[in-house]
Amino acid sequence: DDVYAITSQDVAASTPLLSIPYNVILTGSMARQELGTQTYGAESSLQLSDHQPFYLFLKILAEYELGDQSPWYYWLNSLPRYYSNGASMTDFCFGCLPPYAAGLALAEKKRYKQYVEALTNIPFLSDQSKQTEDVTKWAFNVVFTRCMDLPGGDLAIVPMADYLNHDAEPNVDISYDDEGNCYVYSMRDVAAGETLVF
Repeated sequence: DDVYAITSQDVAASTPLLSIPYNVILTGSMARQELGTQTYGAESSLQLSDHQPFYLFLKILAEYELGDQSPWYYWLNSLPRYYSNGASMTDFCFGCLPPYAAGLALAEKKRYKQYVEALTNIPFLSDQSKQTEDVTKWAFNVVFTRCMDLPGGDLAIVPMADYLNHDAEPNVDISYDDEGNCYVYSMRDVAAGETLVF
C-alpha cells in the first residue's frame, strides 16, 4: 500500500498546511554530530563519497531500538514495512529487469550490503538490530525513499512532509526558514480528498 497525504477539506492557494520544527527534522549532519566518534570506524569502512545517508540510516536504527521511548516512535511506527526497490529485490528479480533498471537496482542493493557490513563497526546498536535483515532493510528504505535535499546541501528526513509524493504537477511547495524549520504551503486551490504532491 502507498502512503500519502490528502486534504480533508478544500484548501485555498497559499494556505499553510504543515509546519515542522527544525528539532524534529532528521538530518545527516545532525545525526553524525549526535552519534559522534563511535561511527568513524564504520564511516571509514564505507568507500562512499557521501556519508549523510549512512548517518540517517544509523539514526533510524538507533531510534528504532528506543521503541516507544523515541520521540519519533509514532512517526516511525506509521511508516510502511514493505518496499519494492533494489535493496529489497532477490537475485531472480534483477534478471527480470531491463539492463539499465537492473544496474540501478543492483547499485542500490550493493549500497545496502555496504551499510550492513559497516554496522559491525557500530558499538551502540544491538546485534539483534544489526543482524535482522527486515530491520536493516526497513531502515535503509526509510532513508532512501523519504529523504530530501536541504537548501544548504544537507540530507534530511522531514517527518510528516515525507508523506508528500512527487508529481510533475505539484500542488504544494516545501520551504525552510533560516532556523531550519520546514513549511508546506498549497500552491493552488486544492480540493478535499486530493493527494498533496510536490
